[in-house]
Amino acid sequence: MRLSGFRVERNAGRVRASADMVWEDCERDPATLYFEVDEDRGEDMVANPHAFLLAAAVPALRFGERRIALAAPACPVLLEGLGAALAIINEWNYGEKHAPPVIEVAERVSELLPRRVERAGTFFSGGIDSYATLRLNELAYPANHPYRIREGVLAFGLEQDDPSKFGFVESSLRRAAADHGIELTTVATNAYLLYRDEDARDGFRFWRNVFEGSALAAIAHSLVHRFSAMSISGTMSSRILVPSGSHMMLVHSYSSSDLRIHHAGGELTRLQKVAVVVAGDVATSHIRVCNDFRRYSSSSLNCGECPKCIKTKLEFIALDREDLLAAFSLQEVSASLIRKKVRFMWRYDLECYSQLVKPLAARGHRDIARVLDRMVAMFRLFGPDVGARQIPERLARRLRRVFRPRRTARADRGER
Repeated sequence: MRLSGFRVERNAGRVRASADMVWEDCERDPATLYFEVDEDRGEDMVANPHAFLLAAAVPALRFGERRIALAAPACPVLLEGLGAALAIINEWNYGEKHAPPVIEVAERVSELLPRRVERAGTFFSGGIDSYATLRLNELAYPANHPYRIREGVLAFGLEQDDPSKFGFVESSLRRAAADHGIELTTVATNAYLLYRDEDARDGFRFWRNVFEGSALAAIAHSLVHRFSAMSISGTMSSRILVPSGSHMMLVHSYSSSDLRIHHAGGELTRLQKVAVVVAGDVATSHIRVCNDFRRYSSSSLNCGECPKCIKTKLEFIALDREDLLAAFSLQEVSASLIRKKVRFMWRYDLECYSQLVKPLAARGHRDIARVLDRMVAMFRLFGPDVGARQIPERLARRLRRVFRPRRTARADRGER
């Protein structure tokens, strides 16, 4: 793979940093990678080679590129960390099938882009993880500390690229940022759009298991003139050290000498994060945990029926904050809805739901607690691959196949 043609262009009130990406060892079309902001952030947008290297390195590994030729200087801190991250990702996901690509750079430099400011930021999506990161930072760092978060970054082009639906998200989160005393910067990128459609057919495993951390870090590096530190909110707690694209072992490796990338929240379970968030009196109108963007509207960003919405509603109930259910279009939650919509697909689901059984039962939701307790037991017995919701029916079908021939043979002999 070759990365070259680093440039910044202005057009119609937008500022875009771009680079040309050409594949060498796999049959994929050349592409132009970009990061883009509004004109009011234009002075901070830079064609940082680090951003494009991070956006390209993990896909290069995934598709079997033998090298990445970066036609620009790079920081040895990032090169060292990225090399380690690629080795870990390869071991987790590809083994002997691939080898990490060799990274060739024009020059190794101690300071690629002189820092303009000392400002810490965080990716701010409106979800539980991002709110917990912001709240924990407020509690840990005094107002004058360089790692105190002063700005949120909202990415467009990752989970969806519908401008009309994204407008509802951006409008809501600008109000949320103002309530928390931070600024909000929106960055558009195609770093993941180049692979998203094919990844969707595979359950978004490339994003979740491989690419998430480096893609977010790439966005952060595109704004290196604006930030000196950037937090990426972890999803899983340290109790679940399974392979993940945004793993606590990986994220810090995407730092350079001019930008610290920080993995936030890994010490807490999901329910502990929710407790931190609700203690901060987050407004219901600012909560966005739903990924079903097709149902977004100006009045609601949470359908209330998808697994993420259901899980969050159960957590609010378990923590005695049923008032926060107003954030969802469908506020009710029932055992039948859980049986219909929820599946335990990985250990993170097990951790999240197993912690809800006792508090939900204590709050009087015993039918829901029983359903979750049964799903937890099924997951522990059979694992995630079959899908706990389908296990009883599949077992019944197998038993019928085993015993049906015997019953048929006895019937043919006239036996009872």
